[in-house]
Amino acid sequence: MISIEQGYLDAARHFAGQLKNPRAIGITCIVAGGNTGKSTLLKGLAKAAELHPEIIFVDMSEIMAWHRDPTNNSSLRNEFVEAKKSADKGQLVKDELTFFGLIYYLVKQQQIAQWNTKRHVVLSGFPRTRKQQTYLVEVFPNTRLVYISCSFGEAEKMRLVRIGSEIQRPDDKPEVFKGRWVSFGNETLPFILDFKRHHLQEQFLEIPFGMKPLDKALALLGLMDITPEQRANMHEELTTVGTEAWNHFDAVGKPKPKAVQADIPAQSEPSTRTQVLASGIQLITNSTAI
Repeated sequence: MISIEQGYLDAARHFAGQLKNPRAIGITCIVAGGNTGKSTLLKGLAKAAELHPEIIFVDMSEIMAWHRDPTNNSSLRNEFVEAKKSADKGQLVKDELTFFGLIYYLVKQQQIAQWNTKRHVVLSGFPRTRKQQTYLVEVFPNTRLVYISCSFGEAEKMRLVRIGSEIQRPDDKPEVFKGRWVSFGNETLPFILDFKRHHLQEQFLEIPFGMKPLDKALALLGLMDITPEQRANMHEELTTVGTEAWNHFDAVGKPKPKAVQADIPAQSEPSTRTQVLASGIQLITNSTAI
């Protein structure tokens, strides 16, 4: 008799088997601890790619919410409802259920099983464990990783600034927030560092938390396996948004008062910022995407 976890994994592999050409699908994953601006970065990039529907942007938290929505007829809705209760306590959801949730969503909602040409997915919040990373690369060999490096202290400052005196969501609670960062340190960070050691420069990019959001987006753009035309268009759109607008967006994409933003000191040195941007530019220069 197979375990529940193996059942989730087998189901995920069943849906992955419907893909026509998984090697043609590039995946760029944005990983980091809680409250580090992953969603802001994803939304900014998605806005810049509006003219390119062949590039899709998905947030793992939104995928989980999609599965819990009864109108979407997810085959494992009850399991994802229960998983949300664990997540609200700062616990990680089972690797196999999370992986199934991702693959099922991509196949059923985003219709990636029909893709037969070069396409790209930018994914925020996945993978979070070594198992999840192994499962993902098994299906999508062309996987790249962007790590926003940030300390717990830096993220805690941003959390306090964002929520003020009001708890807006479960992970705003101090004990839940700290628990998620403990899980990140134990489960996520070790595989990120291994990925960095064992993969080429074209597959990994580390971005300091203190960099301006626009600079982060431009650096990440250099890692994406997309065509020169797509890259040029997105670069133009990103810079059109403007540095001022990017600098005053919080983790949910809402404008933040300048006085509040000014209370958070930059954490990266100019040399670090220059190095990361140079890495992104070098990736663009060396890109062989067609």
